[in-house]
Amino acid sequence: MMSDLSQMNIVNIGLNGTFRETGEQHTQPRDIDSLFEHLSATRPQKIVLYFHGGLVNEQNGRETAERMTNLFQEEAYPVAFVWKTGFKEILQQKLNAIYNSGLFKKVEKYVSFRSSNHLSADIKGGGHRGAGQAMTVEEIERELQQENPFQQFDEVARQGAGQLNQPDLKNIYTQLLEELQRDLDQDQQFTDLLHNYTFEDLSPPELAGIEERETELEQRRGGFITLRILATVAFNVIKRYWQKRDHGYYPTVVEETLRTIYANYFGKFIWDQMKNKAKGMWQPNQGEINGDSYVGTYFLEKLVSLKQQRPELIIDLVGHSAGTICICHLINAINERYSDLKIRNVLFMAPACTSDLFYENIVTKTNLYQNFRMFTMGDGLEIRDSLVPGIYTRSLLYFISGVLEDTADKPIAGLEFHLNRQSSGEHNAFENYGDDDRKLRAIRSFLTQDSNRLVLSPTTTANPGLNSNSGHHGDFDSDETTLQSLRAIISS
Repeated sequence: MMSDLSQMNIVNIGLNGTFRETGEQHTQPRDIDSLFEHLSATRPQKIVLYFHGGLVNEQNGRETAERMTNLFQEEAYPVAFVWKTGFKEILQQKLNAIYNSGLFKKVEKYVSFRSSNHLSADIKGGGHRGAGQAMTVEEIERELQQENPFQQFDEVARQGAGQLNQPDLKNIYTQLLEELQRDLDQDQQFTDLLHNYTFEDLSPPELAGIEERETELEQRRGGFITLRILATVAFNVIKRYWQKRDHGYYPTVVEETLRTIYANYFGKFIWDQMKNKAKGMWQPNQGEINGDSYVGTYFLEKLVSLKQQRPELIIDLVGHSAGTICICHLINAINERYSDLKIRNVLFMAPACTSDLFYENIVTKTNLYQNFRMFTMGDGLEIRDSLVPGIYTRSLLYFISGVLEDTADKPIAGLEFHLNRQSSGEHNAFENYGDDDRKLRAIRSFLTQDSNRLVLSPTTTANPGLNSNSGHHGDFDSDETTLQSLRAIISS
């Protein structure tokens, strides 16, 4: 529970976005009341609401909140929202456990062997191999020992995929079934792993007792990983190259293996729950305010009342990573229930929200705020920011796009990969994204029509408020260059 005014800068979000007690710190309705009584008495000119990323544990979340409130306290009254997940630690632990299992390494080897064979077989010259010379199993095994496997194969795979057509894909799947059957016939250890493998040890403890998990575990116990599942993994790798929606060869192999075989067992369930919490905290409250009431909505109602009393009050929103999901849903709540409440600045750092959510609540609701700015990494840095070195060699945002969302390569607002390429000659041209094409073009237009809306790290010599030097996804709320940009914007 908050003990004094010095703790009023932090609002703790409980279970499902409510006031229910979780973790060591607990915010109650009376704490929100005390906060706004304090704001009414002290009459600050500006309020900054900060939402940290959803990937850190409670302690790290509070440390980040305290750092950000200290950053802004001379320019405005800062309030930080803290939600507890520890998601990144869980994700890294489970990825390590999966990777070190005999099954994953076998699947990785044979999927890489068979999919690379089909992607390189028809190349006439070019690339690093001759026509029809696919990598051998031994070469695959050696490549998988590298820190960044298959880096030299990406362009070969894209050339090969460019020569495929729709009938080819249908034939490839049938061929994969036959080829992988031969692999199984020659590798009894692999066959035994497929028949006997259990997922129970890989399930995050946070899922214990969850009905959906128990149901799926029963389904898994009733059978084994089939030949068709293996063929599907390899086929999906090839298809994503054909669609020009891969994330590089090795990351795509890992993504499709996780999506197809491991499903919720490495963290997707927790990611979905975290997104639901970010949305749920703004649901309307009904009846008497109690532990089941929604923290965000109760805070928002108080903020609306304060703004009505003091129309000159300036409100800024700052979010990092999954914290931007909270802000998107906050803006939607304002639009639906408090459209007279106006925000000055909406500032995003490495947003983990989908492009859909960004489009619906940032691009189409510009009437609710005055200014927008996004700080995120250029794609070169994003590619090098390994989530788990040697296991998943792209950044967290790539992992969210490739594994945690409902479709592979789901466009993410903070990925330059999904922002800055739109001509038909580019690898991830917008027309490759089907129903998302229109939204991606609108986002691109939104970010480029004002040159101050997008700051790509590293940028260090621009005007104040337009610089960032973060080289890792988690660094934006500690990178001094980015922090000084935020401070310059808030102080203006």
